[in-house]
Amino acid sequence: FRRRARSRSRDWPHGRGPRRPALHCPTRAAAAAGPPHPSGFAIWRKARGDQPPLVATSLNNLALVLDAKADHDGAEKFHREALAIRERALGRDHSEVARSSFDLAVLLRTAGEDLDEAEALYRRALSICRSPRTCPHDLLPAIQIELGHFALSRGDPDEGGRLLREAMSLLEAQGECDGRLASVGWNNLGQLHASAGDLKRAAAAYERSIEIVAGLPGVRDLTLPITLINLA
Repeated sequence: FRRRARSRSRDWPHGRGPRRPALHCPTRAAAAAGPPHPSGFAIWRKARGDQPPLVATSLNNLALVLDAKADHDGAEKFHREALAIRERALGRDHSEVARSSFDLAVLLRTAGEDLDEAEALYRRALSICRSPRTCPHDLLPAIQIELGHFALSRGDPDEGGRLLREAMSLLEAQGECDGRLASVGWNNLGQLHASAGDLKRAAAAYERSIEIVAGLPGVRDLTLPITLINLA
């Protein structure tokens, strides 16, 4: 028994088998390391040519790393390629197509490039996730919060407020009221109330966002200053 356990431990760390990659959370170490060497990635991709979804996932992860390094052009290229592969391999209404559409929309919005296309991609992802098809539980509220913020920035508080409230209700139903996504939602709701002149409700929303962020390791440095500025 001990001999078998040692053998398994040699094959895979901790004896648990291969780990799935973290799909949408590129670490600082990964960002600092940079993308893989082009020739090495090309060889790996050729070897995986019969598994398009796996190639698309790797392209999407690589795009996220490039985005973390502020290489928006490179990130956009890989996001578009991942989206095209998923459309061909999985169909245009698959949840992974919604994920790729969402990731590309976020990139275009944050880079300030082609906001019309970003909005179309957000709405496409939202349409897919609202269909009877199954989407990851975190994807629909993430789309609603992003699109709600986008609507606010475009001067449509009615749609923005509706989407944000739907997202927060969904997060509450899922028991995800204290996560990073909820903190972003409260921050955006604070902006909604502030734009309407309801400073009391705005302050309450900002304070709730701060309360959540303060308890999240690894998120505070990025999100807390933004919410404090809004509260001020």
